[in-house]
Amino acid sequence: MYKQKFLSLFLTVILLYCNISITNDYEYVYHLANQIMISRALYVAADLELADHLQMPLSLGDLATITGADKNALHRLLRCLMEHGIFVYDHNNMICNTAPSVFLCKDHPQTIRPFILHDDPTRWNAIGNIGLSITTGKASFDELYGVDYFSHLKENSILSQRFDEAMTIISQQEDERIAHMLDFKGIVADIGGGKGQLLQQIAKNNDQVTQLILFDLQQVQDNISSENTSFTQVAGSFFDPIHVSADIFILKRILHDWDDQKAAQVLCNVANIMNNESVLYIVDAVINQCQDKKLILDIDLRLMSIFGGQERTREEFEMLCNAAGLEIVEIQDLTSISHVIKCKKRKGA
Repeated sequence: MYKQKFLSLFLTVILLYCNISITNDYEYVYHLANQIMISRALYVAADLELADHLQMPLSLGDLATITGADKNALHRLLRCLMEHGIFVYDHNNMICNTAPSVFLCKDHPQTIRPFILHDDPTRWNAIGNIGLSITTGKASFDELYGVDYFSHLKENSILSQRFDEAMTIISQQEDERIAHMLDFKGIVADIGGGKGQLLQQIAKNNDQVTQLILFDLQQVQDNISSENTSFTQVAGSFFDPIHVSADIFILKRILHDWDDQKAAQVLCNVANIMNNESVLYIVDAVINQCQDKKLILDIDLRLMSIFGGQERTREEFEMLCNAAGLEIVEIQDLTSISHVIKCKKRKGA
């Protein structure tokens, strides 16, 4: 059953992946097969810090010298990126940033560089071997490296830092919106809340909150600045019994990292500490309500190959919640590919 499910999702993404101007079906498939290169070109551009160096226009020779790149190879990389609107030659034949390329700069307030760089070669190896996931129903990363992705991060501080930075970048685009759109009051606990960015936004925008609790692994909390006193830190794993009392619980981008069995375990552990008045906000994508269906299905395949996780439909969330004694009250749009699922304890559960 799992193999059929994964194969169905895989074929759906292939069919829906991108809008391309084509003249026939053969050309359409040919274009799809070549889409991977622009993503890797962006990775190299971010790794070489091209956008940072180009905050002042440079010649190709100067840029090659500064980055230590081969001049001809760099020209070909830039030529590809320029066709996609990343970098441009000015009237003096100098290479310049464009409106999109500035988001690759390290110091840009909305930089996307950490997100691009966290797709390191080990992740791409897993994605490149997605066939293992399709045939086994398991994360290809685990099959290739003999450990799961999060255990791999624990052994590599650089990759772990890049992953944390990438998640921070994603969160920054959502946290302020969440803090404004939801009714937070009383005690709020963010389960698996990382370094507490969402809780900081909630503290700034909700004066009816009496206490904020950050629940996450000890090694995650060890990296939180000691100057941050806006929330109480409680160490633990959401796969174990959670010893936290709160009025509102949050699971933000947690469940999609895990298969149904582990996601159900997390939900059950949260449900066990909720009462009839408690609220749980699940922040995740709901596939059949996403505006950008192609993007979320692409992400779903990444989750499959790297984590063994998955994006879910409303019906799949309902099944998970029901098994944990929860019911979905409402679902609100957050972005084009993310939603807030409000849950409460099911009567009689």
